[in-house]
Amino acid sequence: MIAHPFIIVPWSDNFAASLHRSIIALTEGRPEAALVVFPNKRPRRYLIDEFARNTADGKTTLLPGVMDIGEFIRLCLQECGESPKSHVSALDAAAILMECLQTCAEEAAGLPDIADLRKLAGSVRLFYPWGVKLAALLDECDANLVDYEQLSREALPPDAFGSPDEDLAGRSWCVTDMLLSNIRIIARLWHEKMRSHGFSSPGLDSRRAARLIEKRGVPHSLEGKTIIFAGFVRLNKSENALLHRFWQENGAWICLRSDPGILSSRGHWSCGDHEEWLGEWKADATSFDEWLRRWLDQDAGREKFFGEWFRNGAAGGGHAGTAGKDRAKVKFFAGYDLHSQLARLSSALNEEFKEDDERRKNNGTGQDRHDPPPTTAIVLSHDSLLTPVLSALPAGAGGKAPRINISLGYPLGRLPIAQLVERVLQANETADASGRLHWKELRAVFRHPSLRLLTLFDNPGSESEGDPLVNPPPNAGQCLQRLERHLRSNERMIDPQALKAGLQDEALRKKIFQPGKDDEPIAYEKQAACFLAGYKKPGSTAVSSIDSEEQPGLIDAVTGWQEAKTLRELGKRLQDFLGFILEHGREGLRHSPRDSKCLAVLMQSVLPALTESLLADKDLGGQAADAESMPFAILRQQIAAQRVPFESSPEEDRNEDGEEEENDEQERDGRESAPSRSLQVLGMLETRLLQFDR
Repeated sequence: MIAHPFIIVPWSDNFAASLHRSIIALTEGRPEAALVVFPNKRPRRYLIDEFARNTADGKTTLLPGVMDIGEFIRLCLQECGESPKSHVSALDAAAILMECLQTCAEEAAGLPDIADLRKLAGSVRLFYPWGVKLAALLDECDANLVDYEQLSREALPPDAFGSPDEDLAGRSWCVTDMLLSNIRIIARLWHEKMRSHGFSSPGLDSRRAARLIEKRGVPHSLEGKTIIFAGFVRLNKSENALLHRFWQENGAWICLRSDPGILSSRGHWSCGDHEEWLGEWKADATSFDEWLRRWLDQDAGREKFFGEWFRNGAAGGGHAGTAGKDRAKVKFFAGYDLHSQLARLSSALNEEFKEDDERRKNNGTGQDRHDPPPTTAIVLSHDSLLTPVLSALPAGAGGKAPRINISLGYPLGRLPIAQLVERVLQANETADASGRLHWKELRAVFRHPSLRLLTLFDNPGSESEGDPLVNPPPNAGQCLQRLERHLRSNERMIDPQALKAGLQDEALRKKIFQPGKDDEPIAYEKQAACFLAGYKKPGSTAVSSIDSEEQPGLIDAVTGWQEAKTLRELGKRLQDFLGFILEHGREGLRHSPRDSKCLAVLMQSVLPALTESLLADKDLGGQAADAESMPFAILRQQIAAQRVPFESSPEEDRNEDGEEEENDEQERDGRESAPSRSLQVLGMLETRLLQFDR
């Protein structure tokens, strides 16, 4: 089959709109016969929006298949008869590599560094930081089709594991030499044990897919399919082999957004990867406009059905009907600090939104649905700018807020509940040999704002609960102040059990647990004591504070973490603490989506990573006197790796019940709702294939 030329869409054109017309042309108006593969998931929505707004005959049409390169690789594996495998997590990868290292130490008994190798393989505390880096190195080698039989210490760069200053454990540089000297054996065992455990990785998937396609050819189910690889910049070797096979044998199309100058070898320096790609494949390239003109000239029927529609859309690379659209205007504003930049951003957005509203009013019935409102993007160079920018976003002219789509996930560690977990870890790190904690660190935990939003038990120790709407439980702020007074009047190092016993003794002296005492002061004292020290559920005879029949109090929930020597034990402590937050913070969580999402990510992502990994039951040594607790370090890494997603659908406008909100004024006027303005907040790299009006 003849290989097709690369289609180059100029930087100044709307890539999604040009790709939309390309799909219509290549499939002769049957886009459902096409499969579009992007380097990431972000452009998918914009391509679907193009199909929603523009069709060649003005009618609805079926959508093409759209996926990213990772999904395409897994599709190739499935079509070749390979069963899908879940990707290995960092913790599981470290556990598997420890097994590899132990086997390697047995096979290489005569090596001079065998004693150090066995020591490293026998200690999770020593090996885990290196295991994470080694897993990333092996995955990169798989993605680039490295031949492990030819791999040696000399073949790898000196900084394969980073510099010694970046070492997580502060170990000697000789550990790197020891691991890389045995990399050939470790890599072979890594593949064997990954298969035996039923795991895979992105690099391993792409390596297997490239080898299978090279050996068996393109799967029969994908033959004859119009496949378009769109928007790629740089390929690793396995992706390069895979795409080249489809391009050469299956007639796949390559559509790039680049500088048109690469057609004459005078492209911008940032497009050097595209020029190297064309040279390596010995491929021809053509501009999108030239390719579209040739396609129309090949058949008179195409000119009849698609000619006018294509030409209207092609003159400027935008939507159909945007011929002659001006290029983007660039303005620079001087801002001497972050506050002045944010103030200018807010005023500029307000001005733009006001102009949009005036333009919409002048049009009378609003914009046509095929002529969408202007899109605005705020592009951030670093995710640390997200919070200040969100606080500066305007409500919009006339009080109508724009629909905001934020593609950047918010770091989990910066949310209040995650910061409360960090304070609990810091407090438990001050524990001495007898389990006593420093009073200032405990005070920092109890002063955290998230705890002051909690409520006391509605009816502790009773089988029935009151209606929180009729008789809402009191806030925990007052009893936390009482707890702080106990800390100040105690010793420098606090025994949590003695503190809890003191609170219970105080409650007994006030006789608040006597039957029949139901006046308000006594009821509050009972609730406060149960909130801080816990209580037994009705009918329970349990004495231990960790028994399932006893409801733990705040003191039990935030102390004793330093005793955890395995990830499962630490996960149990974290689960009890989050359960306490959920039990006493339901009312507050209902009105705080941010805290609710944070709690959901902790319980659904961080907890399973700790308790379900292959390292869950490995003894990590607990709290060391001269180093950070290994379970604590892993928990911190898991929290740092997580991000809390924002709402990702700017076109959806829904209320708390999941129902679509309607504009009452437009409904009364009997007019169709005009498209609402949309505001995108995204990172720099995400904008490569996207186009915005502002």
